[in-house]
Amino acid sequence: MTEATDNSRILEYLRSEKLVASPAVRKAFLEWKSDSGSGSQDSSLGLFLVEKEALTLEGYLSLLHALETRQVPCPSCGEVRYIPSRKDATRPCKSCGDATRPSLPAAARAKRVRFEDYELETRLGQGAMGVVYRARYVPGDRIEALKILQPQTANERRLKRFERECELLAKIRHRNIVGVHRAGEHAGLRYLALEYVDGGTLKDLVDEGVELDRACELVAEIADGLSAAHAEGVIHRDLKPQNILIEDGTGRPVLVDFGLMKKQNREGGSLEESIDALTKTGEIVGTPAFMAPEQFTADGTYGRFGPRSDVWGLVATLAFAVAGRPPFFAGNIAEIFRAIAT
Repeated sequence: MTEATDNSRILEYLRSEKLVASPAVRKAFLEWKSDSGSGSQDSSLGLFLVEKEALTLEGYLSLLHALETRQVPCPSCGEVRYIPSRKDATRPCKSCGDATRPSLPAAARAKRVRFEDYELETRLGQGAMGVVYRARYVPGDRIEALKILQPQTANERRLKRFERECELLAKIRHRNIVGVHRAGEHAGLRYLALEYVDGGTLKDLVDEGVELDRACELVAEIADGLSAAHAEGVIHRDLKPQNILIEDGTGRPVLVDFGLMKKQNREGGSLEESIDALTKTGEIVGTPAFMAPEQFTADGTYGRFGPRSDVWGLVATLAFAVAGRPPFFAGNIAEIFRAIAT
C-alpha cells in the first residue's frame, strides 16, 4: 500500500467522522496539500495533522485502528476495499460492481484501539516527549506499559534521547529497574514497551504515611538497582519519589522514567555527544528540589554529573520519605539552587 493510498483513506476516514469540518483540520490539510506539491502527497497526512496539533495522538491512533481493521476484500473479485463506516459497506465494489455487503472483521467492531500488536486500555501518563498507555500485548496476552513518542515533539534531539533510552534500558537487568520488552516504530510513531508495574508511587505512600524502617528498606532496594544502572554507565538524573513505583501485592519498588538519563565514559565525564546533542547549553534537566548542585550548571562549577548526582537525588528522596518534604524547598528554582549550593 502506497503513502498516497493511505492518505486517500485517511481523507475518507476524516470525512466519515466529520473531522473535515474542524477549522484546525481544514487549515492543516491545506498546508499539507501545499507542502506536498499539489497532489504528490508523499508524506503522511495523519502524522502531519498531529504535528500541527489539528489531531490528538489518541485521534491518530483511532485513525490507524480504523485504517488497519476496516480493509475488507470484495466477496466476488477479492479487491480490498476500505470501509470507513457501516453505511459505506453497502456501496458497490469499484472493480466489479458487486453490491454484496461484506462483513467487517471483529477487530473493527472492538472498542479498544489496536496499535500494531497492542490493544490500548488506559492512558497512564503523559510527559514532554510522549504518552504512556496500559496496553495488552496480544501475542503474549500480557499487560505492558507502552510509551509512544509524540510526533510533534520528535525533533532530532528528542529522537536521539528516546533511542538512547531504549538502548540503555535494554542493557540493565535488575528487579528494581523497570524492564524493557521491545522497541520499534509503527505508522511513523516510535514506541517503547516496558514492564507494567501495577501500583502507586513512593510519593503516594509517603502521603498516606509510611514507617521509617519501611521507607529505608524501599530506598535501599532502589540503591541496589541504581548500582546496576551505574555499572552499565547509565545515570538516571531525575531521582525523586514520583519516579519510584511500589508494586501492589509484592511491595517491590521499581525505578522508572529514564527519559533524562545519560551514559558516561570510563573517565567519568559525559560522552562527547551526550551534552551537546541531547541537551541545550545551560538547560536544567531534572527536578530542582531533588537535583545535585552540578546539575544546575553547565560550566563545571560544581563538578561534572556522574553517579554521585544520582546518589544525591536518592538521599533527597530518602529525606522526603522520612520528613514528608525534600531537604531543600523554596518558592522558585533560583532559591532552591541557592539553598542547595550554600
